[in-house]
Amino acid sequence: MQKKTMKDHALTYARNGFAIVPLKFGTKNRFLSKNGFNDATTDIEQIERWWTRYPDANIAVATGQKSGGLLVLDFDIKEDLGIYGYDYLRKFERQNGELPDTWMAISGTGGLHFWYRCNYKIDSATDLFERQSGVDIRADGGCIIAPPSRHPNGRLYTWDVASYDCNIANTDERVLKFVVDGMQYKKVHFENAESKRFYLPEIIYDGERDGTMFRFACSLLGRGVNEHEALLIMLQADKENCQPPLGERIVRNKLKSAIKTRTRKTRKGL
Repeated sequence: MQKKTMKDHALTYARNGFAIVPLKFGTKNRFLSKNGFNDATTDIEQIERWWTRYPDANIAVATGQKSGGLLVLDFDIKEDLGIYGYDYLRKFERQNGELPDTWMAISGTGGLHFWYRCNYKIDSATDLFERQSGVDIRADGGCIIAPPSRHPNGRLYTWDVASYDCNIANTDERVLKFVVDGMQYKKVHFENAESKRFYLPEIIYDGERDGTMFRFACSLLGRGVNEHEALLIMLQADKENCQPPLGERIVRNKLKSAIKTRTRKTRKGL
């Protein structure tokens, strides 16, 4: 049997209702379309053109409503930093029972991606439960790298549990509780953004950019960085981390909002 090409895999995702967009081979954030993640589509002709032009391109699947309600729980592993996102799921399941079996992919670093169908409107978010937890949600405004794409470290994304093993499961009460429990920290973290060191995500997708850059600005100001230096740092982060970049005007506005917020709190003695 002839080996399937990346185009074959891309078309399979699209035919199953997953909106996709190409990434440069071996990368996680270098989109090959003009508008990046926003160009994700299920249009077969467009996908044919993309993978004819870029036959080895990685596959990014848009999560959330663009793919019919796709929610991905992303458990990262960064051994050098002592980050093991899956530990949070183990702890949750000991107390609440196991999440339903569903499609599960393994990333190039050994992290796990649990794919679910979701009828709820949930925004993508990083670092659930606590700072540098390694637990992210990919939903509205986000995307996920799909097998058999190649990670920057040279390893492939692979399926551990795929469509031939089981159907993609619906988001049940346990999955929703896991998301809600994790998001409780995000509310506290946002409210205290100035006093805590903020760790900028490696990739900030559309839907996450505004809030993330505002919190980043609050963190910089809270650590004593002056306005001019903060702007330079934020512009560099926007260029390197945001997909697609917000642009200088919006970045300046985020910094201004952070300054106003900090000024109001100072006046109130907070």
